[in-house]
Amino acid sequence: MINAKVISLVLCLISFLFMPVAFSKPETIEWEDITDADWSVSTDSSYEGHSAVMIFEKILADDKKMENNKCYRTIYRRVRIFGYEGRKQADVEAPFFYLNQKIELVKGRTILRDGTIVELQKSQIIEKEVIKTRKNKYKQLSFSIPGVSEDCIIEYILQYRLRRNPHVWTVQKDIPLISGEMRWIFGRFSAPKFLEEFLISWVTPNYLWLHHYSRPSIKHIPNLKEATELLFKIDNVPAFETEPYTLPEASLKTRLICYYGSNEPPITFWGGRGTAIAKRYTRFSKKNKKLKKVIKSFEDLQANHEKIAAAYKWVQENLINIDYVDATKIDKSGKKKEIKLREHRSIDDVIKRGYADKEMIHLVFCDMLREMGIDARLSYLKNRINGMFEEKAKYSQFNESMVAVVDELKNYEFYAPGFPYLNIGEIPWYCEGVRALVANADDIFVTVTFSKATDNVTSYKYQFDISDELEISGQQSASYSGHQARKMRMEVLNKDTADFKAILLEVFEEDQSKAERSGLEFNNLTKQQENLELSCQVEFPALAVMGSRLIFKPFDYMSEVSNPFHATDRRRPLLFDYAYQLSEEAIFTLPEGWQIDALPDSKEFETQAGSCRVSISYSENILSVHREFVLIQPFWGADAYSLIKDLFQQRQNMSGSSIILSKKTNVSEAD
Repeated sequence: MINAKVISLVLCLISFLFMPVAFSKPETIEWEDITDADWSVSTDSSYEGHSAVMIFEKILADDKKMENNKCYRTIYRRVRIFGYEGRKQADVEAPFFYLNQKIELVKGRTILRDGTIVELQKSQIIEKEVIKTRKNKYKQLSFSIPGVSEDCIIEYILQYRLRRNPHVWTVQKDIPLISGEMRWIFGRFSAPKFLEEFLISWVTPNYLWLHHYSRPSIKHIPNLKEATELLFKIDNVPAFETEPYTLPEASLKTRLICYYGSNEPPITFWGGRGTAIAKRYTRFSKKNKKLKKVIKSFEDLQANHEKIAAAYKWVQENLINIDYVDATKIDKSGKKKEIKLREHRSIDDVIKRGYADKEMIHLVFCDMLREMGIDARLSYLKNRINGMFEEKAKYSQFNESMVAVVDELKNYEFYAPGFPYLNIGEIPWYCEGVRALVANADDIFVTVTFSKATDNVTSYKYQFDISDELEISGQQSASYSGHQARKMRMEVLNKDTADFKAILLEVFEEDQSKAERSGLEFNNLTKQQENLELSCQVEFPALAVMGSRLIFKPFDYMSEVSNPFHATDRRRPLLFDYAYQLSEEAIFTLPEGWQIDALPDSKEFETQAGSCRVSISYSENILSVHREFVLIQPFWGADAYSLIKDLFQQRQNMSGSSIILSKKTNVSEAD
């Protein structure tokens, strides 16, 4: 794939061949005058609901010295504060772009109505460590601008030195932005004519506006044909408003993507990347004699699904995944020895050494299938945790790989043995529903399917006794399959055994915070083919009784239920992590002296989005409560909001059922 590393390599080559042009120091941004218009911004000027407004944000991205790995990014923000809540805008956390970034300039000040100016002092700037490696420590810079009132203006300037400027300018904030501006000064290179075409092909300035509310303007400086920089402007960007369960914020906010890349159309660019992946695979798999020896043990297998299963099992059991596990080996004395990792140059290197990263594991798996006559292809995608893939942005965005198998009907099945704790045919939830680039595929991009609700089942069982003192205690057990099981297994990956119980116990506490739990036991923690099972002892506070009757709410002792959807309407699509099914059964043994006067009716609600059911029965002092909830798919358009809202509301309503308990008439008050 052509990515930032390749572009850097091209630029380094140019710098070796040609003397770089001499440039002066990076441009600086000075404070601008405070105007009457700045002070006029208030709640009376249509910003009701906000106690602060960003008057402007100005970005200067200076790439003149890019070939020397010296890019500069300067951020200048001015904010009008006109309310108590707005004062928090003075607490600034400097954006974190890269590990090797350096902030060379920090300025900040508060301007009061009477003209008083309070400057940010160096002693008020705080750095805290966010990442630590063996060789380096990386720190996050933050500060609080002093002298802030409920009627003031604050502004600050940050200047970064970077190896390369970040691709994205996130324009939309948590407060309205009146005016946004970004000036992008291109990297400058000189090259002979025989390299000009190549240079233009891969380091052409590209830009892409996404999700803009007002029409942005673009000015080419000095002119369209001979531009050496671009000036982007945008006005009146509303504050970003969150909605529960939707796409990542990074994919919804107004933003500008600026980068150096291909001058080809997107379809041509990505088609070329698919071809490049296939060529790379061919070179790497050319030397694979050791792999061929491995698959000889699969010769008796006839069906493709049997061959795929055998190859899947082999790579998971025989290759140490160095993306998740420290590469170690055990000698004859049982001691661990650290392996010195070496670069793999072929499939045989991977097989011989027995360790690989996630991508290499997928490459080996793909080669195994192809050697057995199965049409398997490498595929690359961007997971949907922090943002969605933008097809029009022609630069490498992928951070995951998988293997796509094509059947006779040209349908694609995806396999991901490079991820821990995934059974064959399963993929991580954050890769479901995204567009994957498949090497040498006719369609180039293929949408990865979502798993079904029945693939992700959580079952709870509660066995409680209610004592004569009306204290509730007993046992809770759970069984997890699919994505939820993997999430929990990943929580304890590489953790000490002593920590397992504490970590897993937190999962129960999330489901029911009122209980005290102890004695956690678990089964199948590392057996990914089996359901993960947990159990523990549970105690609740005693029920409150008034006279001879009390109100008992059985669902208070099961998993907590809420409805996150309260808004009348919806603007954005809905996206849950994955489809799932939750089944619960609670058995309450009542004390001898109490009985149930009446039971609520069973309830059932079903819609295109899913279903929820509740049933309650009583016999011989045993109260049985059953509840089931199903969300049949994770992705819904905004037009389906009413379906989702009704489903979650019905679930919450059903979980509010109460039961009246009364003392039996044949039991004396003394009893």
